Amino acid sequence: MPGIGGVTAQLQTQVSTLGWRIDDLLLTSETIGGVRRLAISVKGNQQVSTSALPSSFVALAWEQWRD
Repeated sequence: MPGIGGVTAQLQTQVSTLGWRIDDLLLTSETIGGVRRLAISVKGNQQVSTSALPSSFVALAWEQWRD
């Protein structure tokens, strides 16, 4: 799987019920070293600029990473 390596095992949507705060898409891959996951936020308008990410997204990303 590009970006996180391994073989794609699962693609899920709306995974907040599983505890993911960034919940639009969750890609799961299996590697020799174990399982890797990539949470993706999908928006209908521009959220990222050359100067920053939205503060709400940054907070969600840090909370998800700490868990």
